[in-house]
Amino acid sequence: MANPIMAFMVRRLHLGSTAARAGLAGLAAVCSFVVLFGFIATHMTVYASAPAGDRGAGAIAAKWSSSPPDPFTAFQRGRFGEAFHGFNKLVAAGKDTYRVRYYRGLTQELFHRYGDALTDMLAAIRHNPDLIQAYKHANWLYARQQRWPKIIALWDGYLARHPHDGEAYLAQAGAYRRAGDMASSRADLDKACQYGADLACAILYPLS
Repeated sequence: MANPIMAFMVRRLHLGSTAARAGLAGLAAVCSFVVLFGFIATHMTVYASAPAGDRGAGAIAAKWSSSPPDPFTAFQRGRFGEAFHGFNKLVAAGKDTYRVRYYRGLTQELFHRYGDALTDMLAAIRHNPDLIQAYKHANWLYARQQRWPKIIALWDGYLARHPHDGEAYLAQAGAYRRAGDMASSRADLDKACQYGADLACAILYPLS
């Protein structure tokens, strides 16, 4: 049975209307971004409290000192310009780890450098193919370009390693739907619901 909160949300769509049916169709397309937005919101709280001079890419060089903080610490403190510069130095020095690429990708997103952010997230996945957070960000970045086959292939790679991850099936279901493959979308929603993704259950069984 679907989570009652999720079921209530879907029920409020009044499924008998054309607009609601269209809304339900779109729901699967964006469901892969739900957790992502929560993650971004956490970091944006820090970002909003940072001095304005620390937010812009143009301030990076001016704000960088001869003894910079660890870039991960700078990121956590909302000093994204300094963090970005620090991650660049680590990559240039050959310290190209999944953490460096993942967090540099986050700073790229904050600076609206979406193409570079995608490159970093895919690099993070190559370094650590089990890092689901990087897949979620890559999903979102590909979706901005409407590259649904890329998203499907992305999650195929993850699911080959984690075949019981309901969240991953749910994200892939949205990509299949946007690509027009309703049968594959429904199959993925079934698996997502089976493996604990409550939102998938609410989409499949909204009145249960």
